[in-house]
Amino acid sequence: MASPQIGNGGRPASYTEPHRFPPGARCITCGEIYDEENVDQIDLCPRHRGNGEEQRLASVSLELRGRLLFKCMAVRERLGWPHVDSYKDVPLRSSAEAQWWRWTTAFHYMCEFSHEALEAPLQNENLKVHEVRKLRFLTKAEHGPMVQCAFLIMAQPGIYVFDPTGVQFGPDWPVLSRVETYRAERMDSKYVHLAKVRRLESE
Repeated sequence: MASPQIGNGGRPASYTEPHRFPPGARCITCGEIYDEENVDQIDLCPRHRGNGEEQRLASVSLELRGRLLFKCMAVRERLGWPHVDSYKDVPLRSSAEAQWWRWTTAFHYMCEFSHEALEAPLQNENLKVHEVRKLRFLTKAEHGPMVQCAFLIMAQPGIYVFDPTGVQFGPDWPVLSRVETYRAERMDSKYVHLAKVRRLESE
């Protein structure tokens, strides 16, 4: 996010009430509910399981977000921002919901930092990626609107948006999504900026 502030009394401004999100097991990649009955599970949905190119891209995206998580927590500690364990007054329905809440808090206002922290790892991963660009845009009105930063990935299976900090808006926000889906559901198309990270010549 553009502003280094914590809103609404220290809680993430866009995720102040976890109960507004329906319960169920959510995919850790796309944020969609794949099992409405299993409220304590966080896993991959059927689409993102397997060994295909899209599944591998999803797996690496989650690994990169995991690395970013520790860096974000270190930055928050250094700046004296609220820690992920300081929100115990928030009523939660399950252990899975508590985990989503920790991610939401840790990545709050960290999207610009992700451009700095993940540029090198994205360039070094052994993926069939042709081009990566830094993406900066306004979210749709229901999410602020806010300035958000992510990555546009041109890969062999297609064009994707990798958004390692999008979960700050809630557990339904994807880590990896096809660009056409992400653009339709998340982005205000009036304000989009791309900056080149790298370009690889096609073999």
